[in-house]
Amino acid sequence: MRVLRPFLTVFFIPALGFSQNSFSISGQLIDADTKQPVPFATVFLSNSAFGSTAKEDGTYFFDQIPPGKYELMVSEVGYQRFSHLVLFSDSSIKLNIALKQQITKLKEVIVTADRSDFNKWYPAFKKYFLGDMPNSNKCTILNPDVIDLQYDSEKKILKGYADLPIEIENKAIGYQIHYMLDEFEVVYTANSSSFKYYGIARFEELVPVNHAQMVIWRKRRDKAYYGSLSHFMKSLLQRELLKNEFGIFKPSKDGDWHKITEDSLFTKSKRNQINYKGRMGIEFYGQPEQSRVSGVYHSYQISTVRLEEDSITIYDNGYF
Repeated sequence: MRVLRPFLTVFFIPALGFSQNSFSISGQLIDADTKQPVPFATVFLSNSAFGSTAKEDGTYFFDQIPPGKYELMVSEVGYQRFSHLVLFSDSSIKLNIALKQQITKLKEVIVTADRSDFNKWYPAFKKYFLGDMPNSNKCTILNPDVIDLQYDSEKKILKGYADLPIEIENKAIGYQIHYMLDEFEVVYTANSSSFKYYGIARFEELVPVNHAQMVIWRKRRDKAYYGSLSHFMKSLLQRELLKNEFGIFKPSKDGDWHKITEDSLFTKSKRNQINYKGRMGIEFYGQPEQSRVSGVYHSYQISTVRLEEDSITIYDNGYF
């Protein structure tokens, strides 16, 4: 499990599957100023395939949501993006939402005869955005025209922007991904590079050509989920790290790493709250490492994560 690898093709596995105890969410979208309904806005749970489009009267509804905590998002042209954390544990949720109008500041536009700079840096954008894993080769950005790339030659920094969602067709696992890019940056140094990006993803299932393709997609989705951060968090919450082939390690003062148990992380009063701050080593033995780490290949995956808060609460769907 490589925590910092690009997320779109491997790490973002939307929350699918149905629970015996599933929930729904409904409500109405209105304009915060005029109090009139906002029709046809997109309402969804971030990084999942759960969502819908609001009707003409601004009402929305979707269901079959497994228990857990999610980030509810509302996106519509002309309005500020809305986000709100929702917890499904005991009952379904009704949430009316007032959307604020977006005040757009016009950016300076430089008109050129071609997109030579864009064409020069677009391969680098795809490399870092989609990743270099096997699934990446089966991903296609459908609307590259919404992406703006700017390279600062003095600071050697490549930045990416997109005012509209980037549409990615992932034929490896059978999803179309609508990705709202908030930040993208690659910093080049003499011998290496570092990158970061952040955004919100919404998933839609592609229609398979036949049953055989659907079976292949489901197997690939399972493989992509297996060893992911969500898989780790769920295994940690259920105290099933060993069963799911994970190991966790704590650094000591002498510089060595010592294996610990999941029970040692949790508070006695709350079964889903861990009290741990600092670095933690994670090993996943279920799959070999797929890229180089320190110049050598490993037969299993190794990650290091840093927990910045004194305590963390983990929910049933792996949200933390």
